[in-house]
Amino acid sequence: MSGEVDIIKIMKGLDLVLPAFFLLLVSTWVGNASNLYSTTLTFSTVKTNWSYKKWQ
Repeated sequence: MSGEVDIIKIMKGLDLVLPAFFLLLVSTWVGNASNLYSTTLTFSTVKTNWSYKKWQ
């Protein structure tokens, strides 16, 4: 127990900066993909006559 409260200094002291950054990147990516999927489902139930065909 060092008494340190800064999480960045703790991660740097344990040499976990890159794994922590990778975990942050992946969790952000997954969260945003889930939000996009949820938004798409919501819009498809609200507006039923929309189609996903390419514009001509």
